Amino acid sequence: MLGVNIELKFLIAGLEEMTHLVIAGAAESGKSVFINNCIMSMCSANAPEKLKLILIDPKRVDFAMYDGLPHLIAAPVSDSQKASEALLWAVNEMERRMELFADLKVRNLAAYNFKIEQAQEQDNKERLARIVIVIDEPGDLLYSGAAASRQDENNSQRSADELIDLLVRKAGPAGIHLIIATQRPSVNLIANIIKTNIPARAAFKLTSQTESRLFAGVSGAEKLQGRGDMLFIEPAAQFPVRLQALYSNEKQILEFIEAANKNNKN
Repeated sequence: MLGVNIELKFLIAGLEEMTHLVIAGAAESGKSVFINNCIMSMCSANAPEKLKLILIDPKRVDFAMYDGLPHLIAAPVSDSQKASEALLWAVNEMERRMELFADLKVRNLAAYNFKIEQAQEQDNKERLARIVIVIDEPGDLLYSGAAASRQDENNSQRSADELIDLLVRKAGPAGIHLIIATQRPSVNLIANIIKTNIPARAAFKLTSQTESRLFAGVSGAEKLQGRGDMLFIEPAAQFPVRLQALYSNEKQILEFIEAANKNNKN
């Protein structure tokens, strides 16, 4: 559930169609509320065995409340080292899935699960869940990872930006999707990781016309009203669509998590 357009019609889109989504917006623009709505919409539409989440929040403030949500693979991640480990796990899982797809001669997650369902009686293989990785402020994560790499000259692990770039380019068919949110869409972040590989974008109020053109490809995001007023750029669309994102507060999120846990136990 993305929001309501000027005709008061809801716009709904699936990550399996967008592959990945990147979000940008200044403080008080409604970006964080929109991320919460995305998480709740996905979890409402998918049982935990069909959808798994990894929540990465270097700021340590936005995702802590989701601890205990049955869809989580692990508790929300705030430490930069653990975030890199989570991304590395996702890359390894992507590669494992691609090997499984090759064995069954299929190209993507949907085709794999269909074949598994058709052959359930003859095969013990299980369906694979979609995995969504939500990263709030990747710039903080990339900076922390770069600093750690400089301190450890013998560090042979791939950096966080390399792992994110690999997932953005290759993970979609494996059923692994990213939602990346940033307050300030810098040239390095957008150019190196996002712009060529994530056509689906949600632009909330930005601080300047330059930021709007860099992120959304058009001016106008700097003139949005804030509090959920947004431009949504669909992968195949020539022009952005203006939407009003829905509102949810912390109490509603906690009630949703409690209800999700009850449904998972039944």
